[in-house]
Formats: sequence, C-alpha cells, structure tokens
Amino acid sequence: MERHDAQRAYLWNRTIGNNETGDTPVEQIQTLLVGRVGVKTPAVAERAHRLARDMIDRDPRGSNDLNEWLRGATAALRAFADTEALAQRQWTVGSSRDVQPLTHRSGIVLGLQNRVEIPLPGHRRLLVTDDEQHVLTFWWKMKQSGRWPDDPVFVHVDDHNDTTPWREGDAVISENASLAEVAALTDKTRESGFLVPAFRSGLIAFGKSYFVGPGSAWAPGRYVPKDEARGVTFPARIVDGEPGADVRPNVLSIDLDAFLRLSTDEREAKFRQMRVWAEGAQIITLATSPGYMEDERQAEVVRWAVDLAERFEKLPGTPVSIDRGRPRDEVGFTTPALVAGLAVGVLVSLPVMTLGPAVALVTGAAVSVAAALAIENLLVLPGIRYAPARSALGRLRSATRALSPKANSDVVYRELNTAFLAFKADLKTVADGMKDTNDYRSLMWSYSEGIDAVAAAVFERVSAQWPVLRSTALMAYGSYGSRRPGLASDIDLNLVVPDGPVASREEIRAAVAALGEALAAALRSPQDAKPLKSQETVQEIKTNMEFWEKDPVHAGDPNTGIHALRVHGLTARPVAGNAALYKNEIRPFYATIVKKRRMELLRRLTLERDFKLKQPATPMLEPDYKAGLGGVREYDNITWLSRFIYPWGSQGLVGLLGGWAAMPWKGACP
Repeated sequence: MERHDAQRAYLWNRTIGNNETGDTPVEQIQTLLVGRVGVKTPAVAERAHRLARDMIDRDPRGSNDLNEWLRGATAALRAFADTEALAQRQWTVGSSRDVQPLTHRSGIVLGLQNRVEIPLPGHRRLLVTDDEQHVLTFWWKMKQSGRWPDDPVFVHVDDHNDTTPWREGDAVISENASLAEVAALTDKTRESGFLVPAFRSGLIAFGKSYFVGPGSAWAPGRYVPKDEARGVTFPARIVDGEPGADVRPNVLSIDLDAFLRLSTDEREAKFRQMRVWAEGAQIITLATSPGYMEDERQAEVVRWAVDLAERFEKLPGTPVSIDRGRPRDEVGFTTPALVAGLAVGVLVSLPVMTLGPAVALVTGAAVSVAAALAIENLLVLPGIRYAPARSALGRLRSATRALSPKANSDVVYRELNTAFLAFKADLKTVADGMKDTNDYRSLMWSYSEGIDAVAAAVFERVSAQWPVLRSTALMAYGSYGSRRPGLASDIDLNLVVPDGPVASREEIRAAVAALGEALAAALRSPQDAKPLKSQETVQEIKTNMEFWEKDPVHAGDPNTGIHALRVHGLTARPVAGNAALYKNEIRPFYATIVKKRRMELLRRLTLERDFKLKQPATPMLEPDYKAGLGGVREYDNITWLSRFIYPWGSQGLVGLLGGWAAMPWKGACP
C-alpha cells in the first residue's frame, strides 16, 4: 500500500511539480486548475477544489492519465466559470435612471437592457428585472452576502402564484450552491415556478409567505404546503385572502403584470400600498414580465417600474435590527423639569384667560411642553444640528455606501479606515473653527454617528462570513455610548452574546476574533488600536451588575456592580446586530437593579469620590485632569448621579443640578 501511494505521489509530482509551497496535493491541483482557467472567484475555486479531490483519489497508470484528467477538469472548470459569468451578465448596480427599456428597431419594447440592483437607504436592496425568475438568483446573492433577513416575511404581488412544479426533478438549492447553479435551476423552473425551490430550500417559509393580486382579490392569502404525497412536485397552495390583514413584509416581490387590468386610479392606490410595504422591507424586487402581456403595453410597464423604483429610492432609511434612536440622555424631560414647565405654562395662560378657557388651556399646554423641553435639553444642548459636523458625517456615510460588496475584505477595511481618519480630520478642522463652544455637543454627536456607520458596515461584512454573529449585539459604551466622545477618546465596543448553545465555543471565539481584527483595521487610530474591548454573555453581565464589593473604596472598580451598571446600563446602546438582546434582556434587569439599590448607589458613589479626591494624583502632586477634582471623571460621576436620581431623565439642566446637590450627601442607608 505504501509503495502504491509513493508511486502515485511520484507521478503527480512529475506532472504538477514538486511541492515547494507546503500545500497539500489537492490544493496544488486546485491552484493549477484555477490558474489555467484564469478566473479566481470563490465559486470557481470551490469547484476546482472538488475536481482536484476527485482526481487525487484515482489510480493513474502513468503520466498520460494524469494529463488527460487535468485537461478534462480544466474544460469542465472553464465551462463552469463561463456559466458563472453568464449568471451575472446584464446585471448592474445603479439607480432608477439605469432602468432602460430594450427596444427593437421596430419600436417595440422587448424587456429591459439590464437587471439593475439599486442600493436603498438603510442597507436595503432593490432589484428591477424583466423576467421574474431572476428574483431567485438575486435572493441567493443577498443570502450569500448576509443581507437576507433571519425571519423572512414574504409578500408576493403577482397575477400568478409562481408555484408551478418542475416535473423533471426535485427543485432544491444546496446550501453551498453558486449563483450560476441557482441561475441554471431558474432556467428550468422559469418564472412560473421560481418559488418552488425557494420554499423547498427554506429560503422562504410557509405560513409567513403571502400572495396578493387579482387572484386573491388583493387581500393577502397565505402560501401553505400541500399534502406530503404531492409536496415534492407541487409544494404550495394558497388559502383564501384575509381582507384587512396587517402584513409587514421584510421581503417584497412585485410582478407588474398584476396591475395590467386596473384603471389609472386603481393602480395608483395599489402603488401607494406597495410603497407602504416597501418601507419595512429589506429585500425588494420589481419584475416587468414581458412574456405575460401584449407587446404594445411593455413600454408602459417599464415606466411603472421606473416610477416605483423612484418612489422606493425616496423612502427613509430603516436600519435592520438596529435601534439607532436617540439615547435617553438626548431628549425627554424629568419630573422636576415637567413641574417647572407646567409652572411656566400656567403663568403664560393667565393673561389669555380673557380669550376663553379653551384658548388658555391650549396655550398653557403648548407652553408647558416647550418650556419643559427647553429647560431639560436645549439649555444644555444648543446647536444639535451644527451644519459643518453634519456635512463631514454625510461624506463618511457616502464613503461607506460606495464600498463594493465584492471587494477583498482587507481592501474594504483599509478604505474604511482612510475614510474614518479623513472624517476625524474634518471634525478637528470644524472644532478649531467653532465660534461657540456649545456647538461641540453637536460635533460629539456627529462623531459618534460616524463611528456607528463604520462599525455597522464592518459588522455586516463580518457577520456574512460568520453567521453566528447575527445573534449577538455589538454595543457602544462609555463616552462613545453616551454620544459625547472627544476626538481623542477611546472607542469602547462590547459584544454581547446570548445565553445558551448559540454555537460551539471555538466557533464563537473565532468569530469574535475576526470581528475584533476587522474593527481594529477599520477604526484604528493613534489613540485606540483595539475598539472591541470585551465579549460577555447576558448572564455574565447580569452577574456583574449584582456583585457588590463590601469595601466602599473599591465599589466602582471593574467587575463590580457599580462599574457594570455604568457600562451596560447608563452608557450602553446597540450599534449593530441583535438589538433586542439588549432591549429585552439587559435593559429591564438594569432598571430593576437601579430601583432596588438606588440609595446604596448614591452612598457608594459619594464615598468612592471622597476617597479618590483625598489621594495624590501623582508623586509630584500635579493635577489630574481626568480623575481629579473637576476632571472628566468628576463630570461623569455628576451625570451618573443625576441619572440614578432621575432614571428616565437626561443630562439636562435639572438633572445636572440634582447631581451637584447629591454629591455632598452621604445617605443614611447602611
């Protein structure tokens, strides 16, 4: 046996050369095949690896056999590469302006010149195509790039249900199928059956998929499976439509042949409904379906496609699974501010009582709300929309959106880092030219949003390679989490992992390492080389929040309750990933702990502050601008105290005054 293996290795070495790179024989043959074809896409490399593995297991009689096998494998790989390229031919990334009709010399429109993929606000995608069968290839592309929603709710607007069976075989997409293989499958199922492999492969699910069109009286009708005896060849049927059903799709497919028999007013009403559904959809497709209408109507339908594409391009951004709302410290008001606002409202309403009770009531209510907001927020946060800072942020966001999903990851992260450092340089110029220092609050807000944009782009790209990350939450904390980072501040990110067996420990460790390296490459700056500071499970965070150091001197040290409450409660907010993990698990637990231990928190924070202020900052007794009296940490303590006193409040004037008043108070709780 050993002699036989040695002879086979000798023959292969004569054919492909000695192994000087350390690669295995299969990897050597794979490299040789890819080099001969000249196409280095992942799908081609994977197919070359499969062909090489098949060849290495054979028993050659001599070098002629090996050369013949290599020629055959090269021909097969070249054919596969050509098919792969064909699957992407006539695909372009652009805008609604690129949706152009394909016109015959007779003047008749025959379809579209290109299938146009249009990026929409909120990391969403729209495809405009002619034949609807290409929708499945587009879906598979979105799945491979990590854009496919975890829990798809599908709405199919069409004149046909598109579940006609393909009777020549089982229409299932393998997990590792390439785009070329999916495109080849849709060439067989055609548009009348392109949903069959989508259902059979679990891309969309029964019970969460709806048909809408003339056949359902324009009411959402659920796709449900047929009996098992016929399930393979004809997997779906549609139950009666549900008038008034509140369906909120995140996958929307519109075949414009559904609107052919409608009047202008009826079609416009349906288009407005399509726009409503599109607001919450992550993946949207429009198909003109030229094969299902008279030639003279195709030009009109192409205009409908352009019209809807333009409407969808104007939709507001709806980020996926990310809560990007303003944090608690940015808007709203505490009870004292509301009381003060009511007092102002009453005083203002008294002079207008002569105009009648209704006028006085409306005036007083409006003035009370405005006064409360002004007292709590605007007196501390002027210039929140400082234009130069927002302009710099817009340029960074444009740079992140312009990155190609097909580019090499290392190249993408370098380009992101270049754009990020240019953004910081722009903000530095803006800060130097500020005439009003109050505008710096707006600059800090814009800086945190810029970090969010880069971190979210990196997370989206890495999670496409490591799907386990989609169940985690990337959290910001510290000054960055509070939306008030300085340009020299650290970028503090924490990855929260759900409890339970999400994946193996090794897979999670590898995914976290990949995310950490990618974030470091994209957000690297002289001040901070490692943005991803930690990784913790939900239970670990809860345990840390509940741990209380008996010695009050060390009450604020890391891994103690106060420290965990600061990091994961007061300043934390989701940046990317599964934001519900924080909203449903950590935030409620934090609120319970604060309510239960509020008095003890106040007492321990003041004791900690007193102890630290009595210690010399350095052996030379120089002032410590970060941890000393009046330093950055002093401001943090005042802010945290105000938030402990008013947990639903903000960093506004009343909250800060409350924090200052509480500083000398020791508390009576043991």
